[in-house]
Amino acid sequence: MRPRYFRIVSILLIGISILFIACSDNSTDTSRRTTDRLFYISSRFSEQIACFNADREKFESYIVPDTFGYVYDAIGNNESLVIRALNYDCLILDLDSNKYVHNLGPAASVDVSPNSHYVSLLKYIDGPTGGYDPYISPESRFTLEVRGVPDYGLVHLDTDVANCCFGPESRYLAYTHTVQFGHNGNVLVVYDLITETTLEEGYKRFPFEIKIEKAIPIESKNKVVFHGTGDGDHLVCISDIGSPTMKILKQIPDLYFDPYSADIAVSPDGERMYIVIIPASGYAPQEQIIYVYNTETELPAQNIDLESKGFQPHKMIITPDGKYMMAVAVDYAPDEIILIDLESGDVVFEYPQQGHQGFIAATLRDKN
Repeated sequence: MRPRYFRIVSILLIGISILFIACSDNSTDTSRRTTDRLFYISSRFSEQIACFNADREKFESYIVPDTFGYVYDAIGNNESLVIRALNYDCLILDLDSNKYVHNLGPAASVDVSPNSHYVSLLKYIDGPTGGYDPYISPESRFTLEVRGVPDYGLVHLDTDVANCCFGPESRYLAYTHTVQFGHNGNVLVVYDLITETTLEEGYKRFPFEIKIEKAIPIESKNKVVFHGTGDGDHLVCISDIGSPTMKILKQIPDLYFDPYSADIAVSPDGERMYIVIIPASGYAPQEQIIYVYNTETELPAQNIDLESKGFQPHKMIITPDGKYMMAVAVDYAPDEIILIDLESGDVVFEYPQQGHQGFIAATLRDKN
């Protein structure tokens, strides 16, 4: 009896062990999920969209169905992309089926909030004009539509809007009303999407008004950073939300400035601001630096120097986890896309473009 008893007990223990291991494997499926940092890149000369996986240093590409356009941003953990087609329609491309699932109508510019809960569109007032130039001047006039994901219902509407950008926490939206008669600047608006209230609507002066090209609100600091033209110079500034005054961080003569080649970005935690400025072609010095500022102290931090690589950063975007920056590097030839490790400041990957001005979108995707 005893040997048989031990045999039964042994079989039961083995069965329990197998069941425990199986349950343990199933319970760790979630913990084993990996996060990929993906950048999507498009060129005006190609029907392909390239996808770069920063964690695996791997490129993939696929053909955009039916009609090609620009990839503007990713929505919902990389489930969808916003594509602006040749007829200016903004289409939502589902990446699993590779089919368009929504048409948001023609627009000049599209932005997706960092948390993928909102899409903002600048809709043409007088019909599509201006070709594919992504630069929108402060004198431009558009209707702003902010729509919620995934049903794309209207959340916020405003008119005579020139530019708009979400804050890193996706709660605030900053945009400008076009230049009005008797003023040398444009009205900056900061809107709270949660409370549906306007936090600021006025001119920025120091001691002059400024025509703002792009503004980014920083919710955690209650500040807004922006760049534009004022008093004959191009300025990069920071200001408290609601204050009419501003602090100038960078200043260059407007004569030497190419607004198409400037950009600002803010880290996802709101702690760092990044600035790229390229003087107009033929003027010196040609900047090969990404300027970095601490948004709390408003003082310079450690810049990212790309001179040794010979790159002139142009447009840039940061992964939602703040680890990488991907930038368009201008060389007055086909542009290169460069991947920068923000901790070390090193260029860790280069990707040549078929033509000028690639459009970049960055997202994180969890994969089993």
